[in-house]
This record gives sequence, C-alpha cells and structure tokens, in this order.
Amino acid sequence: MYGGGLQEEEYRAYENMEHILSLLEDGKLPDECREEMIHELMEQYLDGNSGFDDDIMGLD
Repeated sequence: MYGGGLQEEEYRAYENMEHILSLLEDGKLPDECREEMIHELMEQYLDGNSGFDDDIMGLD
C-alpha cells in the first residue's frame, strides 16, 4: 500500500534499516542477500513508494 502507515511501523522500518546498514558496513551480508535487497528496493522505487527521491523532488 502506498504510504499512510502507522507511526510505529515507520519507526520499526527505520530501526530495521539501521540494523541492515550496520550489517552491510561490517560485511556480514552475503552477496545473494545484497542482490535480493537491491531488487526489492528497486521495485519500491519504481512504484514510487520508496521515499528515496522525496527530498530531490521537493527542491525548488
């Protein structure tokens, strides 16, 4: 579903991303996991549901 989720879910998503980023920085995620993550994130991005481009699109 596009946006509009519960605040608790947003906090959990950010906490999970922080954990994943620390695993990536420590080199503790196998290549298969990294590739799957890129694929899933790209699907969200292409659907316009990632928030990755919000700041850029908001620039005047």
